[in-house]
Amino acid sequence: MDLEAVYRAIDAEQGRFVADLQRLVRQPSISSQNVGVRECAELLVAMMAEVGIAGRVLETDGLPVVYGEVRSPRDDAPTLVIYNHYDVQPPEPLEEWTHPPFGAEVAGDRLVGRGRVPA
Repeated sequence: MDLEAVYRAIDAEQGRFVADLQRLVRQPSISSQNVGVRECAELLVAMMAEVGIAGRVLETDGLPVVYGEVRSPRDDAPTLVIYNHYDVQPPEPLEEWTHPPFGAEVAGDRLVGRGRVPA
């Protein structure tokens, strides 16, 4: 694989990647308060579908889990598991934020928003 081709593709799609990240950061998903978690799970499933990933929301005794799967056409393909979380801590105290915590604003070369300690 030509690594330079990968970098060119990333550069060419940078605007779309940033917009996707902003879309996700703008969706509250505060698990300790059960604020927006289900909506964020559904957003993730929709975003996965947009790039061809079969996804669904799985119910649990607590908050929902998002599951996605990409099948290889090869029967002998290895399995790759990626595990992550999509919930965040409450943004309070709000007065300590220099940007709205769910604003996903670009500040210089950074995107500022939920899941990050106030700047």
